[in-house]
Amino acid sequence: MMTSLKKLTLIAFLLAMTLLPIIASCQYATFYADKYEGRKCSKGDIYWHHKMTCASNDYPNGTILRVTHNGKSIDVRVNDRMHRSIHGVIDLSKDAFKMIANTRQGRVKVKIKIIKK
Repeated sequence: MMTSLKKLTLIAFLLAMTLLPIIASCQYATFYADKYEGRKCSKGDIYWHHKMTCASNDYPNGTILRVTHNGKSIDVRVNDRMHRSIHGVIDLSKDAFKMIANTRQGRVKVKIKIIKK
């Protein structure tokens, strides 16, 4: 039989695990290389640099994310995966990246917030 403290600890843990993805997290953003233009994504979509999409291993396909860098924000839809060993990075479409940073930067620190699962 569980004690009240154990029950309370379990409830707090489960609540934290549920709310954790909603809280903005700091990660890094890069952008797709030009060679991927017109290729299929893991979800079956075709990658086009002008679409507001991204690849991520940390969020489910179809999730809408708000990506913010230096006060500039964009909303993108996850429609692709990266190499399974990569976490803490999202790969934005080229035009999405351009909306928040200069492509010469290559990789920038961003805050990510889930808008819709």
